[in-house]
Amino acid sequence: MKPSRNLTDNPAVFQTLLLSTQASTGLTPDQIVHDYWLIRALSGIAERLPADGVFKAALTDKDIKKGRTAEMQPVKGLWAFGGGTSLTAAWKLSPRWSEDIYASIFQPKGSPKASFNTIRKKVTDMAAEAVGTKDETTGSATIAHTVLVASDSLRFKMDHVLETLSPEQVTGQRKAVAGLMARYSDDPDGLCEEFTELGGFELPVIEPAYIAVNKLDALHRRAATQRWEGLQRRFRDIYDLYHISRLQPHADLCRANVSQWWHRMNRDGGPAVDRPDGGYGNSPMFTTGSAAYDALADAYNNGINRIAIGQPPTFEEVITAARTLDI
Repeated sequence: MKPSRNLTDNPAVFQTLLLSTQASTGLTPDQIVHDYWLIRALSGIAERLPADGVFKAALTDKDIKKGRTAEMQPVKGLWAFGGGTSLTAAWKLSPRWSEDIYASIFQPKGSPKASFNTIRKKVTDMAAEAVGTKDETTGSATIAHTVLVASDSLRFKMDHVLETLSPEQVTGQRKAVAGLMARYSDDPDGLCEEFTELGGFELPVIEPAYIAVNKLDALHRRAATQRWEGLQRRFRDIYDLYHISRLQPHADLCRANVSQWWHRMNRDGGPAVDRPDGGYGNSPMFTTGSAAYDALADAYNNGINRIAIGQPPTFEEVITAARTLDI
């Protein structure tokens, strides 16, 4: 059934939900409105995404003459929701505000390189139809950044990354997605039933353990190459790693696979940097008093209260917990 997406047609209800969510989370009205449109974009994807996120080759007249069906067509790629936003909106394990959408596209070995952009364009079109429109896409053959535009003053990115490993290793689950208005309401199920763009829909998701390795790698690359501004912009990654480390199944899966997964991480964000001997726990960002540690600490201490819901742990607590994921 097509989502109703009519909360914006009910300004009084929208305002009531906005104020109650603000009271429950401590976030600003602008952040809550931003989250509404971000989740609405995801609802547009859920509405039109192929079953289990699998895209297959189009069925041609020639295929039909050969007796082929759509189910028999070769797989072009698999789409899955990931990144920090999936940790908050789908896995419900990192209580914070998120500003962008991150997704992975897994392609079978031998798939045409063009398939990545074909799938990415189809998915961003789904999201854009739900929120309004989209702006330009930038990036490369393995990572793409598309700007979704809800209004003149509200836009956010949707990043797609091409993955090079078998999706069975890090996907396979579907999780219900919900925005802040639904999660912090008195009746989330009833609210999602009435306004389906607020949540309750399901998407294929990336395992938190794989997201953790990605975040460890991204932080370490910036710390090792002394890119302090880039490191500081990722302070929320340490917060997410703290929450992943506290959930044994996810933390154990990360520790068991980090030595296999780290070299799969996307390298378009800067120079390739090897995982440290003994694990990411030996990165300079975990060394008390180092320039990397101090830069990350400053960013976390100055920024975490603006995005965290509830009382956030101290920097010393999060950095200590994050380090245990790979030592």
